Amino acid sequence: MINRKAILIPLLILFIALLRQVSIHWGEKTTIFWFYLFGVIFLAIIFLYQLLLTRRKKER
Repeated sequence: MINRKAILIPLLILFIALLRQVSIHWGEKTTIFWFYLFGVIFLAIIFLYQLLLTRRKKER
């Protein structure tokens, strides 16, 4: 089993770096929108991943 935090932390750092680049190009209002959008998507992925893990444990 791979540690989830070991995957999530670099992803988060990469994500923040990407957002900083985006904010330089597009300005502030769009950055807030993208930050919100990506945040929601990121949380949804984590939530779905947790659901998959619990279902697999129940099957065993």
